[in-house]
Amino acid sequence: GVWTSVDGRRWEAVPSEQFGAVELEHVVKTSDGLFVFGRPLVSSQAPQSVWRSRDARQWEPFTTEAPSGIRHVVAGGPGLIGAGFELMGEPAAGVLRAAIWTSRDGRDWERVTGNGRRFPLGSVAGLVRTDDGFVAVGSEQARVGAPVTALVVWTSPDGLQWQRIRDDRALRDATPAASAPLAAMKDGLLLVASIPSPAPAPTTTTTTAPPQPQLGTARLCGVRTGIEAAFSSRDGTRWTQLTSDPPPLPGVTEVIAAHGRWLAAGMEGTCEATRAVAYTSDNAKHWNRAIQDRRPAGPGPIRFPMALGATKDGAVVLVGDLEQIIAGQGGPDVWLWTAGTTK
Repeated sequence: GVWTSVDGRRWEAVPSEQFGAVELEHVVKTSDGLFVFGRPLVSSQAPQSVWRSRDARQWEPFTTEAPSGIRHVVAGGPGLIGAGFELMGEPAAGVLRAAIWTSRDGRDWERVTGNGRRFPLGSVAGLVRTDDGFVAVGSEQARVGAPVTALVVWTSPDGLQWQRIRDDRALRDATPAASAPLAAMKDGLLLVASIPSPAPAPTTTTTTAPPQPQLGTARLCGVRTGIEAAFSSRDGTRWTQLTSDPPPLPGVTEVIAAHGRWLAAGMEGTCEATRAVAYTSDNAKHWNRAIQDRRPAGPGPIRFPMALGATKDGAVVLVGDLEQIIAGQGGPDVWLWTAGTTK
């Protein structure tokens, strides 16, 4: 479904029969209106559908054959640019290759050409538009089944021709952190990536297994071997590390630029409980916690940021409780930040 709000506090649902049995994943604003992307609930590998709307209430179906691997969409270039991965070989093999597509109208999509050196095994995990063009970041695998070995950066002046940036000293030891959060402001870019910790601590992280309502939610724990660091760049070709150990923003999954400030959202905790956190920064070097869940005493819920977006007045974070969502017991909480304040 689609919901609309003028202030982030009161929400109105758009009739869902316009979309059918799909999961809507991406929305992008263009001069031609709003585009929303979704995939059938029965298969994560099926082609995506695309709808367009002028007012966010009445939606027109555009295509049911958009690339299934699109994970990020921005307006620009010939019209729309999508990025994610291309499935290589048989679906059961699970071999992914980083891929970028372009579309003039949202109906017909064309993959950007390039060999395995330009678009290696892996995926594109972040995509933004800048004053100079476009920047994408992603992950690379040395071979099928191998762990992620490097963070990859691509730049493009027009969305059609893409260049892979190589041998950047600052990103040499970096790997994607969570979803490789990437954001753009007028005077530069911000990337959150993982770097090796000087002294790895035996702390645990919490991830979740695929939801299975009849069995409950499994909590999978592991030892953290890296820390999240912030990197900046003017145009994506050269990067500078801004933060160091201890990490000022652990567990960040999304970053945006809003009203001249950087905002980030993520989660922290252990296998007993996970809470959502939002941060703000003026320079990306020093971060302040703008708002966070109260720390539960003992075992608690799995709380996480579902979405982070800029508004005309500030920003909004939608925070969900995984177990409640699976059980159908309520929607997300809404955290609002107003420009000029800390919350």
